[in-house]
Amino acid sequence: MARFNTSDEVWKAYQAAEDKYQQGDFNSAQQLFRQTAKWRESHLGRNHTDTLWSKYNVGRSLYKLGRYEEAEGYFQDTAQGRELTLGENDPNTLWSKYHLGETQYHLGKYGKASESFSQTARGRKTALGPDDPDTLWSTYQLAKSLEHLGKVAEAEQNYSETVRRREAVFGPRDINTLWSKYAFARLLLHMGKYSEAERVFRQTAEGREAVLGPEHSDTLWSKYYLAEALYSQGKVEEATRFSTAAYPLNRVPSNQKAPVPAGKSDKQDVFDFPTLMSTQSISTSSRLLFFLPHGKDELFFPRATNGRSRQRRTGEDCNS
Repeated sequence: MARFNTSDEVWKAYQAAEDKYQQGDFNSAQQLFRQTAKWRESHLGRNHTDTLWSKYNVGRSLYKLGRYEEAEGYFQDTAQGRELTLGENDPNTLWSKYHLGETQYHLGKYGKASESFSQTARGRKTALGPDDPDTLWSTYQLAKSLEHLGKVAEAEQNYSETVRRREAVFGPRDINTLWSKYAFARLLLHMGKYSEAERVFRQTAEGREAVLGPEHSDTLWSKYYLAEALYSQGKVEEATRFSTAAYPLNRVPSNQKAPVPAGKSDKQDVFDFPTLMSTQSISTSSRLLFFLPHGKDELFFPRATNGRSRQRRTGEDCNS
């Protein structure tokens, strides 16, 4: 454990921790941030701004290490401390709550995550406006959490708002607009709103093909689910056409593939989409389950890069 004699020594250690974080050495970063947090809490107080920055960055480092239980505690302390000292709608308070929500989401605590994201969304709408990118990330993450809770009507409302505002502000082919549409369309599909799901999947597939290319896995997933929405409406011919277009999913990395059908080997070319989509003996509900992807959480999407500098005296880091 390092011993600090002056606040300047603590500040140098804090800067060293930031450097370790940026280099991807999250374990060394969390150790240094912990040391600065301990010194600052004992000398400056539990809710001093600098103490809270140290604790917040312990949380960020632990999050990167996948130590979500520990990270949750640090984000909780930081959110509470910042709310007391800075106010509930201060940007740094809201970042603490946002990262708390992300951590709770990873832990499967969807009820708590929805509360954190709801508070963040409300605060950001007040402080930043409803169309700010950070506000829209909060709304989007709230929708994801609500969907996991089975609150599909509320999730639908928040997805719809995110799509509408992202499309208006950033355009229909912005990558995050397209992610929002994809998640929204999947919810609509699972709600049985096949016509609406078809419309949104079609927009997503066209947009992703234009932006990412026809062979990109995200483009193919959009076509894959568009085929499902079409088949569910009895549009077998068009569904077969899109399922054929999605066939290259058979060659994407294994952690992005759909489940292997019973009785087949994962070394075989099992994704015979035209045959599967036209198999009348498979019920629609079974087909929906059959085609769900596995190996990654497709509802936990990449976050936007907004060019902000890292944190403390120079601002927040959106990509922590």
